[in-house]
Amino acid sequence: MERRPDSYLNRKRYGNQLDLDALDYWASVLEYLGVEVLKLSGNAVQDSKRSRIITGQIKLVIR
Repeated sequence: MERRPDSYLNRKRYGNQLDLDALDYWASVLEYLGVEVLKLSGNAVQDSKRSRIITGQIKLVIR
C-alpha cells in the first residue's frame, strides 16, 4: 500500500521520498517556461523583421 505524500510531510521525513518527483516537476516547469520565452521571442523577432533572436527580444518578453 502506497502512502500519501502528506503523510511524509507530517512526519517531516520527506526529503528522500519526494525528491525525484520534485525534480521531474521542476524540469517540466523550466522546460515549459523556456519554450514560452522562445516562442514569444520568435514572435518579437518576426514583428521587427529580423532573422535571429537577440537578447533584447528576450528581455522584452520577460518584462
